[in-house]
Amino acid sequence: MALVAATPALADAIEIPTGRANAPLFQADTLITTGFSGTHVRKPFSPDGSAVDAVKPLLREFIDPDGAVVTLLSIAQFDAGPAGQEIKRRAYDKIIARDVGQVFGIALDDQTPPNLYLSATSAFGLNINGADRNEDMLPDRLRKGAGDAVWAEAQFGPTPASGPGSVYKVDGRTGQVSLLANIELDGVPNSAAGLGNIAFDAAHKVLFISDLDTGVIHRLSLDGEELETFDHGMNGRPNEQLEPSLHDAENRADITSGDFDPDLPDTWGFADEKRRVWGLAVRGGRLFYAVATGKTEQPDIWSIGLHEKTGVFLEDARWEVSLPERFEPFDISDLDFTASGSLVVAQRATPLAPFDYNEMTQMGQVAVTRFVLEDPDDPKSALTPSDWVEEPIDYSIGFQGTHTNANGGVALGPNYTVRGSLEPRDCKGTLWATGDALRDEPTLESALELGGALTVHGAQAQPVMMDARENTPPWVSYFHDFDGVYDETVRSGHMGDVEVLGCVGTRASAAPADPQLAKVDPPLPKDPKLCTSPLCVTLVCLANPALCAPQQNACMSVEHALSCDPETGDYVLQVQAADRLAAPVLDELKLLPASPPLGALPLQTGMNAPTSVSLSGMSAGQIGHVNICAFNGVDQASGAPYDCCNQTVSFKIPNALCEKEAE
Repeated sequence: MALVAATPALADAIEIPTGRANAPLFQADTLITTGFSGTHVRKPFSPDGSAVDAVKPLLREFIDPDGAVVTLLSIAQFDAGPAGQEIKRRAYDKIIARDVGQVFGIALDDQTPPNLYLSATSAFGLNINGADRNEDMLPDRLRKGAGDAVWAEAQFGPTPASGPGSVYKVDGRTGQVSLLANIELDGVPNSAAGLGNIAFDAAHKVLFISDLDTGVIHRLSLDGEELETFDHGMNGRPNEQLEPSLHDAENRADITSGDFDPDLPDTWGFADEKRRVWGLAVRGGRLFYAVATGKTEQPDIWSIGLHEKTGVFLEDARWEVSLPERFEPFDISDLDFTASGSLVVAQRATPLAPFDYNEMTQMGQVAVTRFVLEDPDDPKSALTPSDWVEEPIDYSIGFQGTHTNANGGVALGPNYTVRGSLEPRDCKGTLWATGDALRDEPTLESALELGGALTVHGAQAQPVMMDARENTPPWVSYFHDFDGVYDETVRSGHMGDVEVLGCVGTRASAAPADPQLAKVDPPLPKDPKLCTSPLCVTLVCLANPALCAPQQNACMSVEHALSCDPETGDYVLQVQAADRLAAPVLDELKLLPASPPLGALPLQTGMNAPTSVSLSGMSAGQIGHVNICAFNGVDQASGAPYDCCNQTVSFKIPNALCEKEAE
């Protein structure tokens, strides 16, 4: 079948009156995350206007149009290095469901300031309503398609033109939202399955959109004009001697038919898995894309060249690599590249679409992993047909179970120092990933509670070079809850994609920050003395802070050590500080917890003897930071502001158990 480039339904972007302030969208370095907007229960009424009892509360529970579907979080500076703690900081802005509906994919262009692009999704279920048959003055939630069925409010966008194929733009200068385009194929709009992901090609100033309804990739101008399409099933698979997979134009969802079932994703019109494309990323003049299945029964990564001058698709689509059989065959929903060129992929579990909105996907066994380029590559060898090492390197996402609690979004942002400062020179040093119940693990509950909430549904950040070999459990991580709602209800699949605006207000560069890590991403050395660059030292010190002495200030020197207290069975941090000033004399210390919080702190003591701090509640492998302030006691007693000499010590609880003496 010959494909005709689709014509978008919009001649011009439709401005959406949102009530948002007319102001720049971004405030410096920002984490952008998508997720489900949540629900609210609406109060039923009788025909005469009086309230009536809700016999079935679930039927009164609707998508919350005022819930956040996008949050913007400042990530410029944290209080301490990553040590398994929750970042309690509130998002400084959000986009709500009534403005764009439910969205998954995120992209930023290279304008100053950048514009934000979002793609409509079915990842958080498909909800339909019918006419009010029970006379409670509310629409009826439907479990099956019906002749009067319509999309639920806030399922998709607010305009009559909005739908499952919609792409939205949020203007970086004004913060205003517009409907940029509706994805169509041969003039036929997306029926229900929605869009996959979205990627920006900086070299040609275009957007790529994957369509889960047809399996086709669309190339759009930044004005929303459809420029071209690429059909992997027809024009990609044959290049690897695979049978073509044709688009089935009859496989369309119809919410007015009884065959449509919101609880059964098989009725939503998804493209056949052999042609269904989701994750996208651009690198080195090629568009990389993820296919649900291909050369094997596992998900594949493919790529296709882009014309250097025009940016049009070339005819050289090729298979890159497949997920090994040890991974669940879940779709790959997001891709990104490290500074060294390694390929990071994130899976999203098969949708469950429950009527109660809770468990939207299977929890656990959902991976984030990294493929490394062969070094050297032998393109002529039949034993290594791919440019990539066949076995990828995994990341630990979440503390629970097998540390595979991902939700399908990954992005790379600037690195953090051991003191929580952003390193804009290392633009791709931190891996951000979305996930479920990231800090919920009963066996570590006492230690995790020291660092924040347990039921964190949101994003995890860790050094990109510190994979599962160095970071299991993932203590060298930050965690942030998407919307700050810590509901005890068991949930899964409520998170979407993630993107980072960093490096002094610009997108992350592709230049390697560290030549040592520029080819095959070797395991980190165990001692910072073996490192040859500042980045390597930072990463090793994050994993092994006991090996790294704190930076000594001119006013004070600090020594610290860990020891086991046999009376309590807890490790103890011993701190000895020495005054390095001639005047004023520093004779008092105040110890404050940076992360995690410790019951023994804050503590004020004299400076003339070692100070011991109980680390009760911390677990094996956990990393902690303590801030130390040295000052003059007479100055403090005066009641006037006084100077404080500050340092931070970092430590790691040994894997060996501190045993309590038998009584």
